[in-house]
Amino acid sequence: MTLIRQYIIILTILTVAFSSWGQDVWEPVSFEFNIKDGLPSNTVYDIIQDSRGYIWIGTENGIAKFDGREFETLNDQHLDVNEISYLYEVPDGSIWAVTFGNRIIRIENDSIHIVKAFEPFHNDRKYFSMIHPRDSLLFVKSKDNLIKYNLLTEDIHPIPHIVKPGFINHITHNQDSVIILVHSKGADKRKKSIIHTYDIDSGTLGIIDVKLPALVTNVYQHQDQTLLMGIKMGINMIQDGQSALWDRIPEMDATDRLLNLSDIDEDIWVNTFKGSIRLSDRQRILSKKTSTKVIKDFEGSHWVSTYNSGIFHIPNFHLVQHKEFSQAINRIVSSDQFLFLGMSDGQLVHYDPTHDSIVKQLNMENFKDIKDMNYNPHLQRIFINNRHTFQYDIRDKKISKLPLTSSATLGLSSNQNFLLDLNNVVILVHFFDEPGNPSSTISEEWKKNISESFSFNNKEIIYNTENILAHTDNNIWFLMNDKILVKKEFGLDSILYQGKNLIGLDACQMSDDSVVISNHDYGLSFIVDYKAHKPIQNPDINRFGRIDKIKYKNDYIVGLTRFGMLIMDRNGKILKTIDESDGLDASIVNDFAIWNHYLFAATTQGLYKIDLKLFSDNETASKTYINEIRMNGEVVSESHSFKNGSNVEISFNHTGMKGRKNSRIQFRMNENEAWKPVSNNSINLPNLSPGSYNFQVRTINEEGIIGEPTSYAFYIRPPIWQRWWFILGACFLLALVLFIFYKRRLSAIEKENQYEQEIRSNKLSALRSRMNPHFIFNSLNSIQDFIIKMDKLGANEYLGIFSDLMRIYLRHSELNRVELHEEIEALELYLKLEELRFGDIETHFHIDPKLEQMDLFIPPLFIQPYIENAFKHGLLHKREGDKKLEIIFRYLENDKTLLIEITDNGIGQEESLRIKQRSNVKGLSFSTKANQTRLELLNHNRIQKISVEFTDLNENGKASGTKVTILVPDTV
Repeated sequence: MTLIRQYIIILTILTVAFSSWGQDVWEPVSFEFNIKDGLPSNTVYDIIQDSRGYIWIGTENGIAKFDGREFETLNDQHLDVNEISYLYEVPDGSIWAVTFGNRIIRIENDSIHIVKAFEPFHNDRKYFSMIHPRDSLLFVKSKDNLIKYNLLTEDIHPIPHIVKPGFINHITHNQDSVIILVHSKGADKRKKSIIHTYDIDSGTLGIIDVKLPALVTNVYQHQDQTLLMGIKMGINMIQDGQSALWDRIPEMDATDRLLNLSDIDEDIWVNTFKGSIRLSDRQRILSKKTSTKVIKDFEGSHWVSTYNSGIFHIPNFHLVQHKEFSQAINRIVSSDQFLFLGMSDGQLVHYDPTHDSIVKQLNMENFKDIKDMNYNPHLQRIFINNRHTFQYDIRDKKISKLPLTSSATLGLSSNQNFLLDLNNVVILVHFFDEPGNPSSTISEEWKKNISESFSFNNKEIIYNTENILAHTDNNIWFLMNDKILVKKEFGLDSILYQGKNLIGLDACQMSDDSVVISNHDYGLSFIVDYKAHKPIQNPDINRFGRIDKIKYKNDYIVGLTRFGMLIMDRNGKILKTIDESDGLDASIVNDFAIWNHYLFAATTQGLYKIDLKLFSDNETASKTYINEIRMNGEVVSESHSFKNGSNVEISFNHTGMKGRKNSRIQFRMNENEAWKPVSNNSINLPNLSPGSYNFQVRTINEEGIIGEPTSYAFYIRPPIWQRWWFILGACFLLALVLFIFYKRRLSAIEKENQYEQEIRSNKLSALRSRMNPHFIFNSLNSIQDFIIKMDKLGANEYLGIFSDLMRIYLRHSELNRVELHEEIEALELYLKLEELRFGDIETHFHIDPKLEQMDLFIPPLFIQPYIENAFKHGLLHKREGDKKLEIIFRYLENDKTLLIEITDNGIGQEESLRIKQRSNVKGLSFSTKANQTRLELLNHNRIQKISVEFTDLNENGKASGTKVTILVPDTV
């Protein structure tokens, strides 16, 4: 009974030991940054990421800015204390912080500025803290004051009546209020905590009347919950006016201490003396460090600031490293339940990944450097080679040395009981009996056929070959230096593609007996029935370079390259990539194995585990930002306008840890242009054409994720002669010159026209002066006829009408035009004279009644010559019949023209011309010629001209008179 009890006690102790060993044995892979990397101090109080992607770190020796590549430390000589905490970014992009010397500082353009508004509170010797509840507001806490500061107006407003008696210990905020933790002393002189509130909108103070179980050190706001910290190993929550335990943290021991909380998305991280604990799943990270804050960056990575070890970057929580296996591991193989690790010190570790425990750990006869391991599921044995060959039986957990003569690479059939032992000269085939021991007899048939087929007399054929085979159920695959061979039923074939040998680097069997091979030329090839399928020419695979090692299990194909590990489906499509930016440097990976949905990597730095279901690639490209703008070599600040011919140089960079690696940078000058690659972090833009530009730069990471572009809009001013005001001024000046020239030319033309008009007027006057004597001469002849005939009454009447007519003509001779009714009045007097002269001529006047209502004008003495011609040349020579003259005045509405028709029934133009020729009168009559000249003068520069048309009238083929048609536009 005693032995049983002792056994139970020992078993319990071992179980507890193994259980405690298994707890927290995995920790996310992290990268440490400290003073060796450029951090100003290893003591870090606060850490944030700004909108451009910079990581800002507040330390005991100044503030540092990190872009994912290098640190830049900012200090100011005017600061008496360089310890900095409480970092915030405000909407204008500047960073605000608090120094332990009770100063508020603002960092803008990498320069530190002391905010003078808070200097009156500088001597309030309880260190400042700060919150940023809204874009335009900051609240700063000192020992005795809560101060509201407006970022827009720069107004500062102390909020009174909070700390009497007592002092402000901590502040936080929710959407509407500032929550203030005040410490004071009660009547029993014991410290107690009081929770005040300050309504941001109304500016009113309130108090949360809640009984607290113990002294509270800090107050936090998580979503809609107000959390109190200070209770040992637990966090309280205020709800419905009560304080209740919100979460107890048994993961903390007596030597641990809760420092503060970090609120990330829906998770709360508890920062302690022994790392940080995520409350949602109790995951602890950096358990040997004093953690001060946890943040999550835009790439999904986490950053942890510590009090004594700088900062840590955790790329992915689903890539973890075993805490105990820190030494180099050369080889790893997996069975359905276990992992087997071949250590560099010669040990074989039988590891249970389900319970995170070591089943057995064996020393391989003090021989170091395990070179090769193979697992046979049929035999359930691990075959190990490290100068000698061993087998480890999984069932009885015993190891034994095999009597093999070679220490070369091992090849093992998956389902048949034989082992291939390869050296540079011969292949030995060892068959196993049922107990699993290799027989001493070698199959002569195998030895003969294989040896003859391989021609092993030439050592160079397989001298450098590391892999003997990729094995299927019935076949052995040999990856040679220059070919891939497969042996089937004692025959040996070479694998060809397009008539050429495939050169294999590694191979593995898939579940359907096909083989996937990584090769030099194509990345991957799938082979079924001993013929190469078309190789996978996937550019996503090819850009990672050659695949040196490849394995298949659980529908995953995993390939190891120099640049990372590729997780592919059974068709070769890349599902995930794991590289240095995710926390695993491919150069340290010696081997890997797939167990369930986990990938285990054996590295020079220990054992890594990746959860393939949860692990995600970097889905965010790095953020770009513009560093500097230079014009003609000189730095310009916030300039968006450059003179013509400027040499504009734009330098830029991109932030982030994951997205920086293997990212490509592209740029374009305007949104409608195509993106162009750029090889470095600056671009020179000489002699840009005048106009507006919107320079954009972006990154594309190795997964093809495109980052948000960063823009810089600027304008190249045109030369002075192309600017609008110059062009407008030049146009105005040109217009002024043209206007002056035009005015002068117009004046000259007007003068010329005036001269011409005067000349024409003089000509018209001269014509009229010549026509008047002509008319007077004809009239005097008529008077002479009356005197000769002794017709005193006729002469007297004639002289009376003649004098009235002459009076009108004298008045009209000074005018260029007269009213129509005045011209008609003169014509009526003239017709009376002609009737007295010729006596037997019947005249008729027809005047359109509408003309009496219209103001129409006509050149003076214009119609009379045509009437005179009708008398003199048409009617005078008519011998027979009545003599008639008809004059018609009519207005043409459509043409806006005065129509005058003069019709006589005289002898006509042809007969008048013959009479004139018989009389030896040469040339035109004076009146006819004068009328033609006058008509030309009147029509000069007129658009609508006066027209005169002569028409011969015929009756029964015989001349019956003449009609004169005169058209006078109403614009005369």
